[in-house]
Amino acid sequence: FVGRGGMDIEGAGWAVLQQLLARGMVRARGDFYRLTVEQLETLERFARKSAENLHGAIERSRRRPLARILYALGIPQVGEQTAIDLANWLVELVPPGDDEPMGGPDGWTSRAAAELRRIAETEPARFEEVAGVGGVVAAAIAGYFADPVTGDRLAELVSAGVEAERPARRAAAAAGGPLAGKT
Repeated sequence: FVGRGGMDIEGAGWAVLQQLLARGMVRARGDFYRLTVEQLETLERFARKSAENLHGAIERSRRRPLARILYALGIPQVGEQTAIDLANWLVELVPPGDDEPMGGPDGWTSRAAAELRRIAETEPARFEEVAGVGGVVAAAIAGYFADPVTGDRLAELVSAGVEAERPARRAAAAAGGPLAGKT
């Protein structure tokens, strides 16, 4: 979750994560975004400056591309490219409003999380519409978002203040272009 391909929280290495978990300061992914400098300062080998640096890295990670957030969730069978494809599919499925906020309970990220959960619970085969996703991967995605333990992790991040950057909507291919009809 905190690695470079995911939320990219610099300074949140294995030793820091072990301390946060052992002390009960982080129990869920959203808990990272509720940590204070004062709490981080209580960690072993942390002084005020290192706590401020880690807190700053956490704050900078609040806004990431949707594909990176999906990848960071650790959905089984979903690598970086599948996360990109899933994000692109989702932006077509849940079109953004012109003046709509990105985060918060009424924002696009929240609506996208709710739509993923709804599809997983009611029409899981729809995940096969995602480019490059077959039955096995679609079932893994649906299982993740339908599961009571993991299904709300994206919504949990939104409630903690994480905002997804929407992928740009893809323009329709020109019908008469030089590559029209080619694969």
